[in-house]
Amino acid sequence: MFPWSSVFLAGVILLGFVLRIYRLDTQSLWGDEGWAVYHSAQGSAARVIAEAYHAGNHPPLYFLTLAFWMDVAGRSEFALRYLSLLFSVLSVPAIAVLGRRVGGWRVGALAALLQAAAPYAVYYGQEARMYAQMALFAVLSTYFFLRLYDRAERPWLVGGAYVVTTSIACYSHLFAWPVVFAQGLYWLGDLLLRRWAVWEAAKRCITAQAAAVIAFVPWFVYAWDRLMGVSSQVEPMSIPLQTIVMRCLSDFSAGVPVIAIAPTDQPLGVLLPFLLLLALGLIWPWRWRLVPLLALGLLVPVVVIFAVSFPTLPGWTRYFIAASSFYYLLLARGADGLGRLAEIWVRRTHRKPGMAGRTVWPVVLPALLILPVLGFQARTLLRYYNDPAYYRWDYRARGGELAEAAAAGDAVVLQGKAVMFEYYFPPELPYYEVPAVCNSNEDGIRSEIAEITSEHEAVWVVGQRPSNCDPNARAAQWLKENAYQVSEEWLESTIFDYYLTPRSLPVGVLPEKFDFDGQFELIGYALSREAVEPGEALAVALKWRAIDDIALDYKVFLVMVGPSDTVYALRDGMPLNWLWPTSRWEPGETVDDRWGLQVEDGTPPGTYPLYVGAYDPGTGQRLVVTADGDEVGDRVLLGNIVVE
Repeated sequence: MFPWSSVFLAGVILLGFVLRIYRLDTQSLWGDEGWAVYHSAQGSAARVIAEAYHAGNHPPLYFLTLAFWMDVAGRSEFALRYLSLLFSVLSVPAIAVLGRRVGGWRVGALAALLQAAAPYAVYYGQEARMYAQMALFAVLSTYFFLRLYDRAERPWLVGGAYVVTTSIACYSHLFAWPVVFAQGLYWLGDLLLRRWAVWEAAKRCITAQAAAVIAFVPWFVYAWDRLMGVSSQVEPMSIPLQTIVMRCLSDFSAGVPVIAIAPTDQPLGVLLPFLLLLALGLIWPWRWRLVPLLALGLLVPVVVIFAVSFPTLPGWTRYFIAASSFYYLLLARGADGLGRLAEIWVRRTHRKPGMAGRTVWPVVLPALLILPVLGFQARTLLRYYNDPAYYRWDYRARGGELAEAAAAGDAVVLQGKAVMFEYYFPPELPYYEVPAVCNSNEDGIRSEIAEITSEHEAVWVVGQRPSNCDPNARAAQWLKENAYQVSEEWLESTIFDYYLTPRSLPVGVLPEKFDFDGQFELIGYALSREAVEPGEALAVALKWRAIDDIALDYKVFLVMVGPSDTVYALRDGMPLNWLWPTSRWEPGETVDDRWGLQVEDGTPPGTYPLYVGAYDPGTGQRLVVTADGDEVGDRVLLGNIVVE
């Protein structure tokens, strides 16, 4: 007889591989992946372990594995993520083997198909982190647990395999331990129900799990103080358990744990076929003895991780990845139950044992629910591959922008640790570190940044804030006071600031004063240039004078417009880069204000007016402008900008 089950499984494994290798390096690495590279690139196993200790939040095994992998495959985005791809693809046959032991070959094949096509599993199969590794060995641990529990022929060999796979899972991520706890609850519950009938099996499991715990003791002892220090920094759980359950259900089913935008749960219409299969998987009586293990494997990690708390960082459902395999097994069991129900119906209708009577309905009924499930998964995968809303933060683009700026002669200033800068910024290009020595005093930091700006027309600042070596951000404050900030962009906790630093920008006195609703007046301005190319920036200096006490913090805006007031450049904020709001101005005080304004890429060539105005941020109401007592509108024309 031709082994159709093997052919089907081979096809599913190939499908899982294709879905994971497709566009593997299309997206930029993001912060956590950058830290994984940093932790792994320490030069020796001892230093990798020490670095994992100092980080304090993950055991070292994945970093050691990645260190070896980087030596073999390199450090390209494709190579770094390919390691996770391998673990994720291997999870497909692993769950098939576990599913076959739980409910027969059809359960294993369906579980493998669901996991191979799950966007959640594909996502972590394309991320250079430890989650795919941990999920694979959590499945293998459960497989060997069942073999050990069911009187394995060679218990010492099977027990050894259990200890090894369990240890690998737990040394990959601490949140593999709830799966071990679920296994313990299973044999404990079975022991309480059947007592002496399963005592020998329980002893085998107790011995193997005790050995796994002992294997983890060295790391536990070594990193105890760091683990306690990190855990004390994690605040008590603020996310309700119901929210966690719904988010996990949504992501496990047909979602991806988006990190750069606010996540949304899948609508009920999408979740309905998944919920129906889950319910069927829990209630079908076939081989029901193992259903509690699957239910515990799904629920215990969710409840335990909720109880111990976790960092509520973007994409936090990753912490529950070990539970996802049990979810797919239960779904597969539900679909298999429909097939078995069809087989019973065929037998009871006394049909002839022909191929159609025996095979059509057992296949058609599960397909009625499996196909919509696969359809929803495919729809999410298409979005994940092609919709920028599903992408990670784009450090690659920022690194390319910094490289172009440095090559053009701009200063690139690094503050603090920025692992993504180190990954994407070409090593042959120059950059500054401020402060150059970490124990520099604040005056020294100001002097360093002032000297750098005196030698360059533009400065980029990249780093994490607060910086350990500049905790009061004196470099940033000096730039805001003395330079012209064009943009400020945050990617996670890393900031990318862009300033113009022209040699001199003398402000001319206007022949007439522009009065802003009797609050303050514009008495002068200057432009660093009057001709730019699309994408370039110019510096704008403004000089204000306070007329009276100002109760509100008004916002100022600069806008360059085209026909029909089409906006081609816009900045707004509070004066002096937010350092000197209008409520602090004294009557008669003059304020030197500095702005950087970037013209949008794609702006058509032409001449465009540049305006300045002010408004109440609470209401959006613009201040009325008068000149010599005559109302001139709600904005002042500074000049015309030629876009070449």
